[in-house]
Amino acid sequence: MLKKLILLALVLLIPAGFLFASGGGEKSNLMAIITPDKDNTFFIAESDAAKAKAESLGYETWLAVHGDDPNVESDLIDTAISKNAAAIIIDIANADASPNNLRRATEAGIPVFCMDREINVTGIAKAQLISDNFQGAQLGAEYFVELMGEKGNYVELVGKESDTNAGVRSQGFHSIIDQYPDMKMVAR
Repeated sequence: MLKKLILLALVLLIPAGFLFASGGGEKSNLMAIITPDKDNTFFIAESDAAKAKAESLGYETWLAVHGDDPNVESDLIDTAISKNAAAIIIDIANADASPNNLRRATEAGIPVFCMDREINVTGIAKAQLISDNFQGAQLGAEYFVELMGEKGNYVELVGKESDTNAGVRSQGFHSIIDQYPDMKMVAR
């Protein structure tokens, strides 16, 4: 199901990029696809879906992983620029550092499309395909509270501090769960 949703989103997202990519200087036939992790099934699915869609449109693909490291991401952006990529599709490394990395690509005339993680700066990405992590966490928390019978101990699993979405999800969960005094977080 997840792979189908990502593929559907990319079907809508990628063609818009090629309208932008065709303007400006001579571009290669290369689509750079940069994701955070090669072991997480979510990131594998988004990378595979982007690759399949780009190749179905006649583009060659270059897949890379930044490992949530803005410095690695910076090097990968520079590589995409040096390869004169037609566009970059990226799941960013860090909400604070990534806009500076992506700005270099935009200034080089390479359109950038963000997926999953959002940058909070306008004028850099042509489009951002993100999920509503706050609402999703609220829906999950409502179901969790229901399953727990509105009481019980729980442990909150959190993501990396550099992942803005992890913090947003935590806020969403707490906006619901904290309303139930018999729900006790015992570890985080």
